[in-house]
Amino acid sequence: MEKNNLKKIIDVEDIIGFRILVENEDLCHRVYSILTDYYNPYKISNYFSKPKDTGFKAYILKLDKYDINTEIQIMTYDMKITTEATHFIHEQAKYNN
Repeated sequence: MEKNNLKKIIDVEDIIGFRILVENEDLCHRVYSILTDYYNPYKISNYFSKPKDTGFKAYILKLDKYDINTEIQIMTYDMKITTEATHFIHEQAKYNN
């Protein structure tokens, strides 16, 4: 918090994080629809409509329900594997340079 000049815990971007994994992209869209019917996210990142250069596809919802900043990621099992491999490669490159 000090490094990013944050004054209160509520200023932390995401205190709690959830990753919802499903079998296919159609189910990602269905889960997204259910969650946005129930919650009112203050920020939505839709990487299905515009995937990242790495091919990353997911929905990322930011909520502040009960004054606790929460992030919910919705992606397929395959995308989870791709995401973890991408993070691993990035970390390896960071420490080997």
